[in-house]
Amino acid sequence: MKKYSSNYSSVNNNYIININMTTQRVKDESLYSTYNVLENILQRGNPTRPSKYLLESIRGYDINKEIRYISSEKQDWSLTIKGNEENNDNPARVFFEEILPEELKEDRYICNLIIAEAKIEEITNESSTEFYNNAVDFYLPQCKLVIEIDGAQHNNELDTKKDIERDQYLRKFDIKVLRIPVKHIKDYKSGNKNELIELVNKFKNYCKSNDEILVYKESLNIVGSNEFSSQLIFDGVMRFQIMILQLLKGRIISIDDENWVFNIKNHDVNIPYEVAIEDVFLWLDDILNLQGIKVDRPNVIVKEVDDLSNLNEGINIDFSLLKKYDDSIYEKNIVFIRSDYLDYRDYYKTATSELIRYSIIQEGDDDNIQSLYNLNENIFGFKTFNNGQLPIIINALSLNETIGLLPTGGGKSLCYQLCCLLQPTINFVVVPIKSLMYDQKINLDKKGIVHTNFISSDQDAKEKDNILNEFGNGRYICVWISPERFQIETFRQQLRKINENYNIGYSVIDEVHCLSEWGHDFRTSYLNLAKTIRNLCPASVFLGLTATASKNVLNDVLVEFEMNESNVKTILDYTRKELKFKVIQDNEGANSDKEDNLLKLLNELDEKENVFNIDGEKSKSGLIFTPHASGSYGCHGLSSKLNGYDKFRGKVKYYSGDVPKFRKTKVMDEKSFNEYKRNVQDSYQNNEFPLLIATKAFGMGIDKGNIRYTIHYGLSGSIESFYQEAGRAGRDKDLATCYILNSKDSIEKKDYDKIFSLDSSIDDLEEIVSKYKFPSGDILRNLFLSINSHKGVEMECKLACNIYKNYCVDKKEIISIYDLSNKLLIKHNNKTMNCDFGSVQKAIYRLSLLGVIEDWTIEDWGSRGKFKVKYGNIDYESIEKNLNKHINKYDVEFNTKNLNQPKYSKYYKAYIKPNANPIYKLIYILIQWNYDNVFYARRLSQKNLSDLCDAYFEKGEEYFKEVLEGYFKITDNSFVLDYLSNNPSDFESVFKVIFDEEENFKDPKELMSIKVSLTRFLESYRYNTALNYLSGILGLILNEYDDNLVKQRFNSALDAISNQNKSLRNLIFENTLSIGTKLDENNKDNLSESLCRYIDKYKIYSILKDNVSLNYILEEKMTKLSKIGGRLHG
Repeated sequence: MKKYSSNYSSVNNNYIININMTTQRVKDESLYSTYNVLENILQRGNPTRPSKYLLESIRGYDINKEIRYISSEKQDWSLTIKGNEENNDNPARVFFEEILPEELKEDRYICNLIIAEAKIEEITNESSTEFYNNAVDFYLPQCKLVIEIDGAQHNNELDTKKDIERDQYLRKFDIKVLRIPVKHIKDYKSGNKNELIELVNKFKNYCKSNDEILVYKESLNIVGSNEFSSQLIFDGVMRFQIMILQLLKGRIISIDDENWVFNIKNHDVNIPYEVAIEDVFLWLDDILNLQGIKVDRPNVIVKEVDDLSNLNEGINIDFSLLKKYDDSIYEKNIVFIRSDYLDYRDYYKTATSELIRYSIIQEGDDDNIQSLYNLNENIFGFKTFNNGQLPIIINALSLNETIGLLPTGGGKSLCYQLCCLLQPTINFVVVPIKSLMYDQKINLDKKGIVHTNFISSDQDAKEKDNILNEFGNGRYICVWISPERFQIETFRQQLRKINENYNIGYSVIDEVHCLSEWGHDFRTSYLNLAKTIRNLCPASVFLGLTATASKNVLNDVLVEFEMNESNVKTILDYTRKELKFKVIQDNEGANSDKEDNLLKLLNELDEKENVFNIDGEKSKSGLIFTPHASGSYGCHGLSSKLNGYDKFRGKVKYYSGDVPKFRKTKVMDEKSFNEYKRNVQDSYQNNEFPLLIATKAFGMGIDKGNIRYTIHYGLSGSIESFYQEAGRAGRDKDLATCYILNSKDSIEKKDYDKIFSLDSSIDDLEEIVSKYKFPSGDILRNLFLSINSHKGVEMECKLACNIYKNYCVDKKEIISIYDLSNKLLIKHNNKTMNCDFGSVQKAIYRLSLLGVIEDWTIEDWGSRGKFKVKYGNIDYESIEKNLNKHINKYDVEFNTKNLNQPKYSKYYKAYIKPNANPIYKLIYILIQWNYDNVFYARRLSQKNLSDLCDAYFEKGEEYFKEVLEGYFKITDNSFVLDYLSNNPSDFESVFKVIFDEEENFKDPKELMSIKVSLTRFLESYRYNTALNYLSGILGLILNEYDDNLVKQRFNSALDAISNQNKSLRNLIFENTLSIGTKLDENNKDNLSESLCRYIDKYKIYSILKDNVSLNYILEEKMTKLSKIGGRLHG
């Protein structure tokens, strides 16, 4: 007997299927997995929405939560109720079959709700060694009431003690016990009824006060009622379909059979069995078709009979929707379908088996893609796929490791959700923020997919363990897990055990860009995640999803998961037609100006669009992003200010990852804040207030269709982060507007240029920040925040070296923050570095990049944190090899044996420094390189967005959107740029990017498109010779060479070119001069100024006829003349 919790129409009506048949046929694993997939799909909800076919075939579909299934037929517990059969003495049976129905009178239907000899584990839903395999005489689940018939043996001291202990145990589960002495039953039969009637009346009182019992009473006559007929039919169909799948899985029937014959004895509701079977076939057709499997359906014969005895052909089925199971269900060669007693028990268990490798074909005679469309519509209700979803889904269903890149609002979540449902496995999804877990859980619940859960820091240890145990028992198709869990050894052990017992299909990493230090949302909790998942779940299929990934982020992810670029699936065009972009700028950046602009904008939006009116899904919700939680620019402070205005009072709430502070004090405790955030997220999703102000902790991945506008209260960290956050708007594909309130910085040009210079050090930046004490412009304010979040090269290096010296050399198993703090005081530039949790973990991560540390887990968190470490190779040769290997992922020209080049000068100085520990030098080079490149990339990302905001006022809104979305667009030129990033000396390819087939410059619009794509690559590559050269040439051609950074990059490239072999160097310079002949006069001068350091000035002038080389020549001539003149005078 197997129990199920699945229906199409009602809720909390469980049932059993008991198949008293066996077969000698061998299991077909591929078909078995397909049957498991369909079983999970049909049971995905409670209730599950029927397929399109069922809805068309059976009219009047509705969900009724108040139906309860009960039959007036008397239950038969004659085999189960124990007694002394030899002496014909069974007081328990007398009580149940005679006395209780007689006393209940018109309420005797309650007897049909009682389970005889119910196991304690079954009624408590918890195993107990003390009461293992113990049973109670009777149990009424609706009242949580046990009835015990106590014979004379219960009068002795030992049994009385056991009874007391058992009663106390049951009370822990709010289960009451009513004890009825056998003597009272015998007295009742002898005519002395008072004492037993008193106990029966107590029983009646329990029932009278119970709402569930009343619902059952109201449900007694639902058969034949027009009001409930369709609901009964739909639920009957579900039960019949699940039975079909169990017969298929048990090979009692086979899809290869010529005939299926079903002899059905139906007790109550007329079920359209042929419709139920056809629906199963339609599902199977689609799932098998996607595997390239075609089957000939068997001929189905359904016979409804009154008597199942003496039937020799076919499957005999005794079907009752209303009747609950009893002792009659064990008759051989009959399948019984009955209702269960425990209404609220969730019996769902994911049916698991081997993964299915789908073979999905989109074109040609074998095209089977329509089946995927059918499944999508029947499961999720979507008739089509968004652009870019299909390649991701198809690749992942083919069991290929996959990275999916889709714009915000592009439907990334569906990609993994559909894949998970089409595999007979349990799955997990790693997500970086709690709001995203909660949001995705809510949205799947709304889609009728309820067997999911999440594990987050909001839950206590018991709740987390309970969810993980249930996941390990197959109770969830999918569980969302915070990345921090993978750093805990006990969690790893639990996950390893789960993987041994159940097939884990997909390891999904949502917002996978967080895995890379180059990502704008890099999380230390993602460190080592890929390796950990590989070790724990080696057979699972990796699926990474994000709306944004720079070239180096992508490189990191590919390396971490040992994938190739063919499994990166994205779309060529990120354009979202429904989004408009507007920039509002104030010049001085005073906080009051930004506030005034915000108030003005909100008032205008309300006057024109009525955005503060609440009207359900028609509400025009808004979302404001702030850079942090606290302070005047934080979501908490801004929310408080807006709520101070009568117009906005009560209509604005805030959301942040961490508890905001007011005057350095947290505004509430962690527990209250977690509850507050949950309520805010629910209320916002349910359109209970119109405007939310949030940090990016809310922005990532939240799915709310009716956000009509977003406002960035200051510049985001990058174009990528801005587009991802702004993309929360317009997810329903209706028009929406995304605003940036940008405050320009009042800063000297030389300081502005230094912020974004290729060669600025962290000390240079700290000097600028200290010069402008109270920055109110967006660039300086973000720089201030960024500087404060970085400890600096010297301090980080000292911490890593000390960990290496004090722990790694002797391979100590535990690295303790408390011990480190006592041993270590790190100072630099009058700043002291605390050995905080994040800094120590980052240092451990740096050492892992060098191969010194292989893996680590967290034994304790916070200021007294402890890390359990597994070490790798700590010899110099291995560390140097790993350093080169790591940096070569991003800079193919880097090699510690060849650092004597201008762009590597600071590393060269460190490398040849005498008397320094050689391993410390390698640690220093790694950390310095990270600051020079990763930290620089983030500054450049900020500059690119700032430049785009400036261009908005020069070139207009359309240009802004074109460049913004062109930044993500994949074109043929994107592949060339990608090639150049790995082949920086291939200048033949560089020139092909610039010229058409007739050796003329390409169309200016195409060159501008190349420049936009190049912008993204340059964020990842600081000193790539080919890309920097191309940046300078495009700046000259497009008349955008006045940007100091463009000049710096071009000159850096020329430096590198000058060190090439003579023939290559001359060829590049010749071609550069040829390009110069096609430039206007001003840009000829700009080009000449850079080239005069490397090429003969007479040659330059002879080709370009420019003013710069001419001036150099004239100065040279004048100098010679003055010398001649001096000699003549002398």
